[in-house]
Amino acid sequence: MANTADIVVQISTPKSAELSQVESTMTAETWTNGTRVKIMPHAFWPTGGTGTVRPFPALANEIVDQYHKCSRTFDSSNRRLTLVWIVFDSPLIDGEGDGPYQEGEIDDLYLDRVRA
Repeated sequence: MANTADIVVQISTPKSAELSQVESTMTAETWTNGTRVKIMPHAFWPTGGTGTVRPFPALANEIVDQYHKCSRTFDSSNRRLTLVWIVFDSPLIDGEGDGPYQEGEIDDLYLDRVRA
């Protein structure tokens, strides 16, 4: 695995235009280290993908004090958001064409648990 300085990560929050009235059925406690997920295609990650829930990297902890688990929850202007840290199975290009990213923060509205 690359050093933290070599890893490119994406931290983002959804734009209000793409927020849905549908609330996530998952809770912040559901997103535990090692949970396998499918990322549904959306504006930030148009190709979707698969990955594994992991704790936020140390770099994020240094920037924002909230990043101590695998997810963080807060109130946005439209709904309560839960953002989850995902290590992608294959690098992804974001909705602006940047990347490839090895890992990133994903709104749990766009995550489905992969059943074994």
